[in-house]
Amino acid sequence: MGDDEGDEDSTMESGQEMEVLVGTDPHIFMNALERVPGCYTLKVTGQVAKLPIFILIDSSSTHNFMNTWVANKLQCELTPINLVTVKAANGGKMLCSSICKNFRWKMQGIHYVADVFVMELDACDMVLGA
Repeated sequence: MGDDEGDEDSTMESGQEMEVLVGTDPHIFMNALERVPGCYTLKVTGQVAKLPIFILIDSSSTHNFMNTWVANKLQCELTPINLVTVKAANGGKMLCSSICKNFRWKMQGIHYVADVFVMELDACDMVLGA
């Protein structure tokens, strides 16, 4: 990423409501959990305020996820939800109990907004699913 000063301030917002996301079974691909590069993933650097975040764009994951550590570091306002079981591609399951609504970040000079599930991720700070 280059210097973003002087860039046009564009924003893209997610068209999905969290009710729709919670109503479906979230899936996260194993690349997002095990630091294994795959042919359906792309790892990029984003930014929130002055904090760089490492984002895995993963077309095999069904939803957006953020690492709990990042949410705490950024002091994100978390919304509790009923426990959601997130299915991993290897058959494993993890539980998620909160979301960050309208999370804002910047990638390649463009601002984005989306609701993200908040859970433990070791391989990256954020996963953007299909």
